[in-house]
Amino acid sequence: MTLSQPLTRDLLLPAADLLTDAFFSNPAHIYICPGEPTRARRLRWLMGFNVRAQARVGEGFCIASGGRLDAMGFWHAPNTREPGLLALAQDGLLAAPFRLGWSGVQRMLEVSDRVEELRRAALGDRGSWYLHNMVVREELRGTGIGSALLRAQLDDVLAREPRSAAVLATQRRENVVFYRRLGFEVASEVQIGAGPQRFMNWLMVHPGS
Repeated sequence: MTLSQPLTRDLLLPAADLLTDAFFSNPAHIYICPGEPTRARRLRWLMGFNVRAQARVGEGFCIASGGRLDAMGFWHAPNTREPGLLALAQDGLLAAPFRLGWSGVQRMLEVSDRVEELRRAALGDRGSWYLHNMVVREELRGTGIGSALLRAQLDDVLAREPRSAAVLATQRRENVVFYRRLGFEVASEVQIGAGPQRFMNWLMVHPGS
């Protein structure tokens, strides 16, 4: 069985590094940071900000050894409230225009607002666990570590809230196949954005028990 552990604060920097590598070629992040020469630097800041904000309200989980992360993700429990502006400012939000540029900030907000709109349309008032940023180190993909980790996580969170669902968003078609094997189904397939970097987003829901 794959053993996971909480994503503690001392692992947030390695988490940001892992997310930067994993999302460098992800369509949503290309849309937010379209310039390839600056994308790694901008994503590194964005992922650092993201994991600090997620750690305030989410339940981070990971597989780690000696400070190296092999896989990780965050859950938002049903009815989780997003961090307030003061908390986000403490996590670095005010630096966003300088780190991402105004267009990057606008695209970041556009993507997050659209995904949240799709999530609400799919689930209505039903409680749901929201899976954020589930990634596996590149050289370990295809080994089964991600499937084992997420299967154990699903069993845990859905048992805590028996009438809840689990939901996630992905922008890679190959991930749709992966998540379907674990019981998720496509709730919507929608294009987000405009221009040459626009992308497809799949919202997927696990119905729970």
